[in-house]
Amino acid sequence: MLADALLSVGVMIVVAKLAEGIFRRFRLNSIIAYTLTGILLGPVLGFVDLSDHIYVLLGLGIFLYFFLIGLDEIDVSGFMAAIRGRFFVAALISVIIPLLASLVITLDLFHDFGLGLDFDGSLAIAGVLSLTSLGVLAKVLIDSDQLRQPVGIEMFTTALIAELLVLLLVGFTIGDFTHTLNWKGVLILLGQIAGFIVVTWVLAGQVIPRLIEALERILRVPQLSFGLILGILLIVVVCSEKFGLHGTLGALVLGVAFSRLPHQV
Repeated sequence: MLADALLSVGVMIVVAKLAEGIFRRFRLNSIIAYTLTGILLGPVLGFVDLSDHIYVLLGLGIFLYFFLIGLDEIDVSGFMAAIRGRFFVAALISVIIPLLASLVITLDLFHDFGLGLDFDGSLAIAGVLSLTSLGVLAKVLIDSDQLRQPVGIEMFTTALIAELLVLLLVGFTIGDFTHTLNWKGVLILLGQIAGFIVVTWVLAGQVIPRLIEALERILRVPQLSFGLILGILLIVVVCSEKFGLHGTLGALVLGVAFSRLPHQV
């Protein structure tokens, strides 16, 4: 029930924030506190049951989190300056090594683990195991005030490229594009993703801000910009999934594009 889900989320937030305060006294990152809170309230005590309602609330939280990272934390000029060839190489290496190591297991190359997977299934699981946790990295860099620093920008850039590479791989093996696993299909998907990013960037950076300001002058509804931006965020998340881009990355792109909005908006 919705009431049970709200109670579970409320308790998780309270316990997690208290744990974060305690762990900070020992100079430990908040991610550790959040993880241990989940383990404690989930498998250990059995207080939290992951119902559909909780999944919806957690999904909203994740998308809002990436949106706010793009809106408040990313230095666009520094990020663009950091995108160089060596970061693509670093990202590619960081993907290939765990991917190959995982394929050794999922394909049963040296030992039969009884997985019984075909190549696409093996590649999909290996890709998931190779994913970089962009959200965890962002939280660590934010907590240490490094996300806007050169080293933080470089780390986030490399992780973002690696995340995109693996998400494309996983999307081709278990997503909607498995029937077009060829160069033509890859180019079509990349074109769709690039087109979606460009359209989102232009609309969020040029069209939507002016539209919101005009609507605020005409309608004079309290918190109109907040409601419109929140609704647009959810629409962009769904559209990004339809175009082959993970919803969190769509939220991140929207947040970066909206970061140029006037402060009062």
